[in-house]
Amino acid sequence: MTEFSSTSASGAAGGNSRALRSLLVSFFFSWISYTGSVALIGWLVFERTRSPAVVSIAFALRFLPMAFTGVLAGVLSDRFGRRFMLVAANGSQALVSFALAIAAGVHWATAPVLILAAGAYGVADSVRLVSGMNLTYDLSHTSHPLRGMAWANLVSSVGQALGALITTGVLSTLGPSASAAAVGAVFLVGAALAARVEVTPPADQPDRSSLLSSVKAGLGLLRHARTLTLLFCVAVIAEWFAFSGAALDPVFAGSVFVAGPLGLGLILLARAAGRIAGSGLLIWQGHARRAIGWIAVAVGFFGAFLVAFATAPTFPLALLFTCGAGAAAAIVDVGEQTAMQASVDASVRGRAAGLWVLAVGLGPLGVLEVGILAQAVGARAAQAINGAVVVLFGLLLVMALIRRVDEPASSAAEQCSRLGGRLVREPGAVDEALDGRFEDVVLCTLRPRGRQRGRQVGVVAAGRCADE
Repeated sequence: MTEFSSTSASGAAGGNSRALRSLLVSFFFSWISYTGSVALIGWLVFERTRSPAVVSIAFALRFLPMAFTGVLAGVLSDRFGRRFMLVAANGSQALVSFALAIAAGVHWATAPVLILAAGAYGVADSVRLVSGMNLTYDLSHTSHPLRGMAWANLVSSVGQALGALITTGVLSTLGPSASAAAVGAVFLVGAALAARVEVTPPADQPDRSSLLSSVKAGLGLLRHARTLTLLFCVAVIAEWFAFSGAALDPVFAGSVFVAGPLGLGLILLARAAGRIAGSGLLIWQGHARRAIGWIAVAVGFFGAFLVAFATAPTFPLALLFTCGAGAAAAIVDVGEQTAMQASVDASVRGRAAGLWVLAVGLGPLGVLEVGILAQAVGARAAQAINGAVVVLFGLLLVMALIRRVDEPASSAAEQCSRLGGRLVREPGAVDEALDGRFEDVVLCTLRPRGRQRGRQVGVVAAGRCADE
């Protein structure tokens, strides 16, 4: 019996490895198209309006739909299957791209049309991100989920880098219509490759509750799963003040450094190169037990590189700092994506990933803030101010981590609660992806020490702060 089980497990692992490789190839093509669509719409809006605020609105509407559809996308991923939803998302984005190519060809690609296209892309993005994250975790969680997610991020970053180069070349030589058509064609390639990924049907009974009740249950995870709540808070702060700076890329390329479309492509390329480096670092040294330290330190460096980019005297130096910011961003993303999925049962893993997408969808609030600030004080000052906020938050996280480095980590024992019949694992060391000390670090950083809601916060086990 033992020999049979070992052989079966080995065979399953080998099948998962092959399926994961196929999935990564699909990611490669879909992220080429993603970067191409972002660069295309961003540059066309800036070219037609010359307004940082309008560029920020277009960028914001690429992500705003995620705030409303992220958890719904997670429900659909849990209910209809990861692969099906991934194929559907890539196919939908191909259709939007072809429609944009036609609009550009007949000179209908006005700013309102481009903004609507950005919103349509955003709806499909939420489904593609959630189902892709779920598939990656499902195929790698039995071996090493953190490194599996890092591999997905690395391949996606390579796709983004190549997408920046291809889009820049096509946009500069053939124009926006051909660029949009190329983006759509590559999205179709990603859909076809995703359809070939071999997946194992879930053993659980299908969820027969209504979509609305399932979405409410997904949002309820924030109330029942403390780990998810804390990771969600970190993700929101990073999105508001760090990732939002990418909205100013066309402004820095067109006005600050006067580098034109080529400069925009180089900024996107540098950020993608940084994400490749950050993902590679996690693959090499990213043991799950160090995940919390990686997140805390990466947040601080993320902000520092943004400040350096904003104050860079030359364009080549700015590209170097953009590369560093991309590396930090990759580490933050991979750590959060892995931890959020690891903290719940497989039956609600889509909803957990949907909460991360929801946090990304709240990013437009930061995009609007940085756009308005850039309109008032300039792009350099706006980027530097937001970067300084991120540095401060990162320092708070690191200080909390150092203060508790000699304290015993939280118990890895699972505390289970029920949410609509679904298991929620609480708090932390699930699939070796979470360090229980994380709750101590973030909870003590975001909440005052002492009493909370009438209860003393003093127990290290179960993720509560220890009073000194």
